[in-house]
Amino acid sequence: MAKLKVEFVEGWTGPLDFQLLNDGVMQDLTTMTVTGQARNRLNALVDLSSDVAILTATEGKVRLTPDATDFDNALSPYELRFKVVDATTAVVFFPSGEAVTLIVRP
Repeated sequence: MAKLKVEFVEGWTGPLDFQLLNDGVMQDLTTMTVTGQARNRLNALVDLSSDVAILTATEGKVRLTPDATDFDNALSPYELRFKVVDATTAVVFFPSGEAVTLIVRP
């Protein structure tokens, strides 16, 4: 599977939708919590607190709605993963392989 690349303009606050897959199968997110974790080109963590919501739990669909200052063109590209915690507090990341690349344009 090809690495996912998403491009948007600095200051973007519109929704970005993703589907979390586990070995090609939709991950059921019922009873799970999902947060976003992004790192800029300097490997610094970006605060995405409260920017991720589950859209359709049974289909693994999530929405990232960034704040206007979350992603800076000068620090692009970013790598994005979703941290998923289940009811037993087990932690997994999607994708588990190469992260989603976020390209921020001026």
